Order: sequence, then structure tokens, then C-alpha cells
Amino acid sequence: MGLPLSAFPMASLLLDRNMKHARFLIAALPLVCGLPACATNPDFDTEGLDPGLTPEHAARSFPQHSLARIVWGGRVIAVSNTPELREIEVLGFPLDRRDKPDAGVQTTGRFFVTHGDDPDLADYPAGQLVTVSGIITDRRIGKIGEAPYAYPVVAADRVFAWPDDGPDYGTPNFFFGFGIQLGF
Repeated sequence: MGLPLSAFPMASLLLDRNMKHARFLIAALPLVCGLPACATNPDFDTEGLDPGLTPEHAARSFPQHSLARIVWGGRVIAVSNTPELREIEVLGFPLDRRDKPDAGVQTTGRFFVTHGDDPDLADYPAGQLVTVSGIITDRRIGKIGEAPYAYPVVAADRVFAWPDDGPDYGTPNFFFGFGIQLGF
């Protein structure tokens, strides 16, 4: 019917070589598929929190929301890191399903973050996206330009700095498909 594979020594060599690659790929597949699980979200506990409580709303109705637990996020505007004042000023944005601030939508207001356990607030440069969990402890009147502005103050128990232009943790960085691959 046909010639045995041994009649074609070069084909036999290529087949053995490709089988080794195939075995390696099959063995490596669980490791590669498991990598996205290592790059997890920061996992903030939002159970029982009021999703409608924004920095702007909290500042307007401060005594009512004093000691309220929050998870907010935004973009760092400024950092004060002096012996007298250690805080981060944040321009708030709504959080997406991964608790990452969505800077492409309308702001939710500004807020100050104090983080007593963090020895170096320089880890949060201006422009850095952060997600913060903590308790609203105060309201402070400041200024934006010449206009007065009421800021809620959050005593943070956790501040997560999102990587700059890093991978999107919500979507895997691989795909499946069919095609031809050429290598040289």
C-alpha cells in the first residue's frame, strides 16, 4: 500500500523532532495558562459598602458619612510628605469591575488620603492611578485655584498603586487561533 516511514530517514528525523516540540508544548500549556492567575486583582472587600457614596457626596454631607468605610480610586494629583502633613490628594474616578479607577469617565470628586503605615509617600507620584480602602475621618476645606472646595479625608488601611500602562489584569494576554507560522 505504501512505503514504511523508515524508507524516508529525513521524514523520520523531522517527525521525531516535531514530536519533542509537541510534548514540550503540551507539558508547558498548564503553566502558561496558569500565569494569568498569578497576576490577580488587588481584591478589595466591597461587601456592604454604599456604591453611591462618592467623594463629592461624602464631602457635601460629611457628618452623616463620618466613619463610613469606602473603597475609592483615582489619579494622584499631589503628595504632601512633610513631618507636619503626610497625605495624598486624589482626583476620584469610578472603579471598574476590577476596582481599578476608570480615568476615561467623569470624575467623582477629590479626596485626601492619609496612610500612617506608609513611610514613603513618594511611591505615589502625580498621575499614578490608585485604589484606596479606608474610613472617612474628616472633611477639610481647601482650594482649587481660587475656589473653595470641600475634601473628604480618608484614613487608608490600604493603598494599591496600579502599574503604569501595565498588562490589563482582566483579560488574558494570549489567544487561540489557526494559521501558519513561519520561522527562520
